[in-house]
Amino acid sequence: MRFQSKILIITILVSILIPFNSFSQTDTIQTEESYLKYNQTDKNGKRQWLWINYTHIGVRCGWSYIKSIGYYRDDNKIGDWNYYTKDGFIEKKEYYYNDSTYLETKYYNNNQIKSEGTIEIKITNNFDTILAVNPENGNEQQIFVRIDDIIKKNDWKYYHKDGTVAKKEEIEALDKADETK
Repeated sequence: MRFQSKILIITILVSILIPFNSFSQTDTIQTEESYLKYNQTDKNGKRQWLWINYTHIGVRCGWSYIKSIGYYRDDNKIGDWNYYTKDGFIEKKEYYYNDSTYLETKYYNNNQIKSEGTIEIKITNNFDTILAVNPENGNEQQIFVRIDDIIKKNDWKYYHKDGTVAKKEEIEALDKADETK
């Protein structure tokens, strides 16, 4: 009887672990009707359609989990994007209106909303430099990085873990005179 129970446990573990390992190396998901392609770029190298990002947590075993799922159009995020913790809980959701404005909702591990509001990314002409190492030859080089401002828009709400409102943050609109500066 002990031998049969060990075989049963091994069979269950193998049937659970094989799909996780296979997702970490593929760029298609097989369905009954066809293949669902994801993480695709067009001929210009721009990300298009469904994009699934993985984070590897067990290098030796090849274990990974889905970090985020969403859609791109011409290298810009569009529509719903979901981000997950390594335990499989939803960490945050974003809904992109355009390439610079999105609605963000963060969650506690009990699926209660932690905070929600609208964010706008203002592209600036400010640059910073970082020192990077080229992995091919080990040489260091400076890379210029654009610094973008992330601005909260509209009203933001923050919640306790039980779902009750903890705080409301009213964001005042910028005057037209401030926008032209």
